Amino acid sequence: MKSNSSDKIRLIAEDNGFPGTLNKLAEECAEYTAARLQYHERKTDNWKEELMDVWILMQQVEILLSGEPILEAQLMELAGRKIARQIRRIKEREGKIPDL
Repeated sequence: MKSNSSDKIRLIAEDNGFPGTLNKLAEECAEYTAARLQYHERKTDNWKEELMDVWILMQQVEILLSGEPILEAQLMELAGRKIARQIRRIKEREGKIPDL
């Protein structure tokens, strides 16, 4: 089943193209943000649907990044730095000295 879903997600990603997918991701992130914040006020569950839209689009971005090796490398380097920073913060909060 996952392979079938992956093939469908790839088809959608290729149809939208990279700029279109990024634009759609921005839109869906905003919709998720609004839905999640409304959950606390009205206890609606539509944030789950919006989260899945974001998740599907992130899969599309991952697929499309494979065709952009320079950008992919830049983003992976940035991700590594951000992850290391978060780990450092966790260790500092716990009173541990970071070893990163």
